[in-house]
Amino acid sequence: MISDHALVKFTHRVRKSATAAQYVDCMAWRRLSREEFAADRTESRLCCDLNELEDMSVDDFVQLYNQQMTELLDKHCPLV
Repeated sequence: MISDHALVKFTHRVRKSATAAQYVDCMAWRRLSREEFAADRTESRLCCDLNELEDMSVDDFVQLYNQQMTELLDKHCPLV
């Protein structure tokens, strides 16, 4: 059997365009202490006075939840 396949080798110069550096914010999850986070969450407004939460609308509760969790995560797992 005869084959016409052969190795083809060549060099081609291509200019690589310079890309601007991109900075990304991420949370330092390895620094998170679950025990301390859980303790602070238990002491937050989300868990302290449950009677206060009964009178809240869903929108108010979601806003409180987002605020409290953002504060806790910023404290225990800051952006780097």
